[in-house]
Amino acid sequence: MGPNILMEPLGSANALPPHAKRKSLRIGDIWILVFCLAASVLLLGALIGLLFAFDGEPIFGSGFVTLNTLVAIISTAYKACIVHALSFVMAQSKWVVFSHGRRRLLDFDRIESAGEGPLGSILLLFNSRVKGIGMIRIGAAFIVLAVAMDPFAQQLLQFRQTTALIDDPSNRTAIFRASRYSRGTETRTAAPSAIQFAEGNSTRLYGGNIPITADADFSMQSAIMYGLVQSTTAVSQQANFACPSGNCVYPQFTSLSVCSACADLTSSISTTRVESRTRMNITLDRATNPPQIDRDQIVRYSLPSGLYLDNSLEMALRGTTNATRSLAFGNITTLIWSQSILRHPPSTNITTLPLTTANPGVSAQECVLYYCVNAYTSTVTGGVLSESISPSPDHSARDPSSWALFSTFPNQPPPVFSPARQLDISYHPRFSSPSRTDLSFTGGGYNISQTAINSISSFVQRTFASCTGLTVNCTTTLEPVADNWTPLNGFYMTVRTGPQYEPSAAQELWSTARVDGLFEAVARSMSNALRAGGDADRPGAIGEGNMVLGRVGVVTVLYRVDWRWIVLHGLLGVGTFAAVAWVLARSRMGGRDVGVWGSSTLAVMAKGEETNGLFRGANTIVEMEERARGTEVFLFGEQMMPRQRGEESDEEAWRMIR
Repeated sequence: MGPNILMEPLGSANALPPHAKRKSLRIGDIWILVFCLAASVLLLGALIGLLFAFDGEPIFGSGFVTLNTLVAIISTAYKACIVHALSFVMAQSKWVVFSHGRRRLLDFDRIESAGEGPLGSILLLFNSRVKGIGMIRIGAAFIVLAVAMDPFAQQLLQFRQTTALIDDPSNRTAIFRASRYSRGTETRTAAPSAIQFAEGNSTRLYGGNIPITADADFSMQSAIMYGLVQSTTAVSQQANFACPSGNCVYPQFTSLSVCSACADLTSSISTTRVESRTRMNITLDRATNPPQIDRDQIVRYSLPSGLYLDNSLEMALRGTTNATRSLAFGNITTLIWSQSILRHPPSTNITTLPLTTANPGVSAQECVLYYCVNAYTSTVTGGVLSESISPSPDHSARDPSSWALFSTFPNQPPPVFSPARQLDISYHPRFSSPSRTDLSFTGGGYNISQTAINSISSFVQRTFASCTGLTVNCTTTLEPVADNWTPLNGFYMTVRTGPQYEPSAAQELWSTARVDGLFEAVARSMSNALRAGGDADRPGAIGEGNMVLGRVGVVTVLYRVDWRWIVLHGLLGVGTFAAVAWVLARSRMGGRDVGVWGSSTLAVMAKGEETNGLFRGANTIVEMEERARGTEVFLFGEQMMPRQRGEESDEEAWRMIR
């Protein structure tokens, strides 16, 4: 350890001249600092103003300079001003702390290094040997945080996509609706006078041996089948629309449609016991029939419509085209199909359930399909069609003057039907033969031809009904319609060899978790077929059906400013001003002659001679740090000397002379 070295009195030849001891805080000494502080305020204001101006605006770019470039330039300049001010604070702080007491000379170097960059600041933050510098550590933390200012600035500018709607000059942005539908085929025999129509008190000769057959357009057939096996969500995407950009909006429109409705009939079930000989012996595989019960009465579950079920089947079906036979929807005048379902719960094992045991879980539902006019609000987002559908209040009822009979034979009046037969729109091989006007809705403008109604009704009957072993009135070729079939025309059951069912649609009616959802999907799919296959609104129209022209969405990318990322800029700005104010105030306190020297090497040299040769002969940084680590100095006393740590001190030598 080196010897104690007495400092020379300040009045000696080597002391600073008297004019150097004056207290001064001149702008000339800190003009760069003042400039940086003023510039930082202007730059931060410019950055905020620029971001405000372009927030929500389309992407700006001249091809050479982009908004990101401008933000980066302003942020970098702001950072340079802040870092310079913080470096001054750190540099001036070393003079301040050494003017208020004796400290290790090595602390002088550590504080100076912190002002030179983030690495020195990090070392100072974690250096526990440098005591009493809480405010200086905060300044060091600010210098470290300034490193993150650039990535924070990059996060200020975000982007969002928006869709600007414009008119499509090519008229390709369209969705289809139907005001009239006439697809389907029907065939009448040429030979007249073979069938008598006896309705009420009138009898007319009309038609031939089998007056009419009808078959739905294949697009409608496939739509019905698709609706049976797909969800409503999947079916909705099958609507016929064109949207070039994948984002379009269409005005609200109305269209011919098919609607559905369901009702719970479980409360209408009556449970009785009947003779075992009347059980539902309907299995297709006779070898698998359970043995006949001769003595005990079996349980039967019945609906007022005549449909019944016992423990031989999982599900019994009864469908009709006659609204008067519906239990819950007798008021519908445009009925296509009414389906009653009486079933055991899915967990029931029919093969082991005794015929004499009542099952409390038996339930019943009725669902219907019928023609209607719906209002549609359609949008396409990302290529996905979304439609809001509601009944059209202006076309909510059937026009009573429509569906009128007329004769196509010269001098032959039309047949006279009973009121019920006159209103009936279901397909019948005899009664559907006379010609009729279109079925229309109140409010006008929406019609369905007789050919379309007969063909759709014929296909629906063949799809949802079958002539089973227990079906009555379906044995003749003239009555293959569900109108008169009782008590059931469909079933589902499980025997030892597997499931058995009639018709094929019974599979879906049994397996679906929501019958109402299934009929909703079928109705939506049939509506899609109506809209896609509607009659052209005018000769030479593009496509089929009536087109509703929409507006095409053009994707535009906009700036979105995330203001959370500017917090660091503001925090460092406020913190820097506070740190500068603190260090300048501390430089003027305590009567010490602390000039605004900052990191001036001249100031270091001026005070360096006060170490009185402490570093003489030290050629390496390690040697200098070792001597400074063991030496405490007080740089701003009237008379002082460095003291090697651990040696006895002379109070008089260390006392300041006031």
